[in-house]
Amino acid sequence: MSTGEPLEDFKTRSTEQNCIIRSSMLHPSHADNPYPTLPSLKRVLHPSKRTQYAFNLHITHLMIIQLYHPKPLLFALYIEPTPTPASTGGPLQIRLTHLRLFLRSTTHIRAPSTFSEPHKVLEYELVSTRLGHMIPAHTLLDLTDLLNIHIARTLCARAPGELFKQRPLVPSFKTYNIAVSYELCWELKLNCAGQFRLLRMVRAGASVRGTRYQ
Repeated sequence: MSTGEPLEDFKTRSTEQNCIIRSSMLHPSHADNPYPTLPSLKRVLHPSKRTQYAFNLHITHLMIIQLYHPKPLLFALYIEPTPTPASTGGPLQIRLTHLRLFLRSTTHIRAPSTFSEPHKVLEYELVSTRLGHMIPAHTLLDLTDLLNIHIARTLCARAPGELFKQRPLVPSFKTYNIAVSYELCWELKLNCAGQFRLLRMVRAGASVRGTRYQ
């Protein structure tokens, strides 16, 4: 699907992820005795005995992506904390240390030929970068301008078995025999209470539209 003018209504969506951090640093004894002791070593050797902290991560993203749009791709996030363990003395600091964004394309073929596959999956890399931003509670951390992601047909992906990225990005479409759909995926690496947590492969359906002015 193509449009003649840049879109203004992108139909943003908020996706929620639950995350649990387990760390011996959250135990009340850590505040008075930060050095390794026998009880703290037991908590390290037995992860089930570690104090845990749970929070919800809310990610705001687009449901409609237009090729060659003058504005960068929207991506923002914030956390919704649960009651904080008493040992921390206040809200925990959660730092975003790495971010990867990519589009996953799936091509479905209703009636494949003898040598073709019924569906094919490609990944179009948008950004993979190190960060050091603190994620605020109940306030959006807007990374749109910082990432400055603009998507065009020049973005290419490599199919399995190919040596070079030679599959250009095409708008979403559907015919009787072939359909191309997209999912916006991300990988987030978080640091909280000395522990790193990697959130991967959270998929959100996205419609990619073309433009007639390019």
